[in-house]
Amino acid sequence: MPQLGTIELVRMSDVWETEDRHFTPWLARPENLALMSNALQIGSLTLEGTEVRVGEFFADIVARDEQDDWVVIENQFGDSDHEHLGKALTYLAGLDKAKKLVWIAERIRDRHRALIDWLNTNTPEDMAFFGVEVEVLRIDNSRPAPRFNVVCKPNTWSRHATQQARSRDWTEENKWYFAYWSKFAEFLEERRAQHWMRAIPTSMWWGGGSMGRKGFNLYATVRRSAHELLVELQIADAIAQEGFGQLVAHQADIEREIGEALTWRAPPQPGRRARIFASTTQFDPNDEKHWPQQHKWLLDKMEAFRGAFRDRIARLR
Repeated sequence: MPQLGTIELVRMSDVWETEDRHFTPWLARPENLALMSNALQIGSLTLEGTEVRVGEFFADIVARDEQDDWVVIENQFGDSDHEHLGKALTYLAGLDKAKKLVWIAERIRDRHRALIDWLNTNTPEDMAFFGVEVEVLRIDNSRPAPRFNVVCKPNTWSRHATQQARSRDWTEENKWYFAYWSKFAEFLEERRAQHWMRAIPTSMWWGGGSMGRKGFNLYATVRRSAHELLVELQIADAIAQEGFGQLVAHQADIEREIGEALTWRAPPQPGRRARIFASTTQFDPNDEKHWPQQHKWLLDKMEAFRGAFRDRIARLR
């Protein structure tokens, strides 16, 4: 017979003595922000500060996401309550660049789940609200381990499906791309992949997500008529020449890590973007039966690009 352990649920206050002086600094560490953002599926977060002044109050944590927007993180021990809700919304309103709110508690009450769902449905599409419950688990006498359970989040493609049903302005091409990227969004969620999108596109491009530094963005593209899929890194106009020049010096190592030769296109003239991409024509995007294979190819290449480029971009002069 297998020897099984017993799971014990530990209160947060038994692990972190206080919320503000112990839990908040713990969560603000890069590896723990990554643990939370993994659960949220919003890509990487960069800490802006803790106890950030907003009027007469102080936001627990403010971070920056891959779209260069700020994320307000409000923590509390025990069950969610109106006081923390009010503060969290005040912080969101008081920070111009804040677009996402993450409310963390040991339990998000049903009334607050309903409110978060309402906010996700009735606010502009670039806003996002998350309710997160923290469990701290111990097996027998093991060290306690935290787990973030996302109980409320935006359902972007559901919101846009409703908008699509009401829209009379979309062309057949718009509708086709929306269907293609909606399935891609579901594919990403099933695999808990870190490629956040505010809205489901109605054109050939998915992305614009930052690679951790302003001006470096990752895109996925489907060219329907050409039967071509692409994943590419674009470097913005003002820094294209310098950024491209420093990256192309590592071309051999980058291509070895990604596993194939890439196309490297320097800016055609000053003030134009640089592009580095992988592409394939092995699929027919019009064949819906093969969308899962196409989506896997896109995701695999996006992950490979992140792995090969992200740290190098961070180190650029």
